[in-house]
Amino acid sequence: MEGAGNVADIRALARLRDRDIAREGLMVLEGRIVIEKALSCSIVPELLVCTQEQAHY
Repeated sequence: MEGAGNVADIRALARLRDRDIAREGLMVLEGRIVIEKALSCSIVPELLVCTQEQAHY
């Protein structure tokens, strides 16, 4: 997802519970270093949320 993103997607994240995430086979990663490592391991993100200042990474 690029640009401002979809506000509905971001609001949906707030309603997710750990068990819902696990049941779907998903994971939530936080922090630039963790995300960089995941990307280097060929993990493809479904959704990426970041601040405008970090969008260049």
